[in-house]
Amino acid sequence: MGKIDFRLCHQLSAYKKEDPAPTRMRPVLLQLFLNVHQRALSLEPCHLHLVKLTLVAFFFLLWPGEYCIGGANMHHKPFRLCDVHFFVGPRKLPATTAAPANIATASFVALTFTDQKNGIKGKLLGHGLTDHPYADPVCLLASIVGRSCSANAPPTQLLASVFCNGAWSAIKSTVITAALRTSATAIGDTLGFRAARH
Repeated sequence: MGKIDFRLCHQLSAYKKEDPAPTRMRPVLLQLFLNVHQRALSLEPCHLHLVKLTLVAFFFLLWPGEYCIGGANMHHKPFRLCDVHFFVGPRKLPATTAAPANIATASFVALTFTDQKNGIKGKLLGHGLTDHPYADPVCLLASIVGRSCSANAPPTQLLASVFCNGAWSAIKSTVITAALRTSATAIGDTLGFRAARH
């Protein structure tokens, strides 16, 4: 009992050689995101949008290439305004048509996943309120949606874009990675690791 037939061992070994396990990335600690937020408080509102995106990514377990333009996997489609849905009780409110007053009373937010993470097109994944002063996925996405809608963004506008100085500009994954690396360099020793030098 518990032994695998030798013929299956050879077959499983061949599978591993043909399709190796993907390279795993370590999760980023919440303390790094909070440090990025603290560092950005003195900057202009455009930079705060970037910080809000990184915190949303923390809650949805996304890496920058999954929600921004750029990154190693160029096949991913970044989230758009129309991919955000707020919930007031059981009532689903699409971000593109919901009134700001209704969004303000939402207690749950969900993103429509297409090819990020699970690859199941149209799957809604969400989070409820956390009561954290600034690391709350519902409040963060409400702020991002509110800022985008106030700039008359179309439903297909990328969440990873910001309206500054009269024009839309995309937030690239390299900018977010650089911000996280800066924080890792600043506080990494207190968290028990050293940031890689690039």
